[in-house]
Amino acid sequence: MTKQITKEEIFNPVSPADKVRTFKQLRREDVSGTSGTGIVALGAVFPDGTTVIQWQSTVRSVAIYKSYADALFIHGHGDKTGFVFDEDPGFIHLLPSERREL
Repeated sequence: MTKQITKEEIFNPVSPADKVRTFKQLRREDVSGTSGTGIVALGAVFPDGTTVIQWQSTVRSVAIYKSYADALFIHGHGDKTGFVFDEDPGFIHLLPSERREL
């Protein structure tokens, strides 16, 4: 017998208390020689952890990750690139557990 899925199990809205955290991706050193240094992307971390990055190149592109840890793992290049959250502008986040003053 197959279990019936209810509407409540499918649709799980975000509560008004949940915030989308926005950030700028700051590249301090361009190890690949592709995107340059400075602010190279804009992004958002949704309440469930999903992270979206929009690259600020001439040809815009968007990438979606399961978490901001995954996005930093791929694009962080060690401590060369990090996220500067709009609510915490004096600090760069290089890993979910590592935050350094700019």
